[in-house]
Amino acid sequence: PAIIIGVIIGILVVLNIFSGFFTDLWWFESISFEEVFWTNIKAEYSLWLIGFLVFLGFMWLNIRIPLGTEPKSSADPRFEKILESIGKVFNYAVYAGMLFLAVIMAGFFASFWQEALMYLNMEGFGVADPVFNNDVGFYVFQLPFIESVRGWLFALVFLAIVAVFALYIIRQGISISAGHISVSAAAQRHLAILFS
Repeated sequence: PAIIIGVIIGILVVLNIFSGFFTDLWWFESISFEEVFWTNIKAEYSLWLIGFLVFLGFMWLNIRIPLGTEPKSSADPRFEKILESIGKVFNYAVYAGMLFLAVIMAGFFASFWQEALMYLNMEGFGVADPVFNNDVGFYVFQLPFIESVRGWLFALVFLAIVAVFALYIIRQGISISAGHISVSAAAQRHLAILFS
């Protein structure tokens, strides 16, 4: 039953996406602006792919390090028992969660398509600001995309720090007992790089 419900929900989501896609396409064709529609689509899906690959690659590089460490049996036997009972399923669950987050974060990155097109098609105003001597067009067309990307990258690093910190706790690279926090040298180096 759960699989059937999942399939039905998936079909409904796909139908909703395609219905919106074709409705927009037909509307743009009716006013002879289909080229604008395809420009928007290409920009949006190109950004989605870039965001997906960047997030996936960055998270994979960071997650595989704590997952590859051997748990310390002397730190907390409760975690060791959990890891022994779950085995490789735990790793698969972590990577599945990473893929899920990659899809979501790629969607956020794709939402910057309008700012990206403005960035790529900037036109100067011929007027420079008195402080940095930049053309005013930079602040209107390019700065919004730069700020959006900067915010997205900050979220990427923040999620990586949270994931890495949690995995090091589970793998016992970081142990907390009686108010004392013990951090392994590998965990210290890894987190220091992320925080920098």
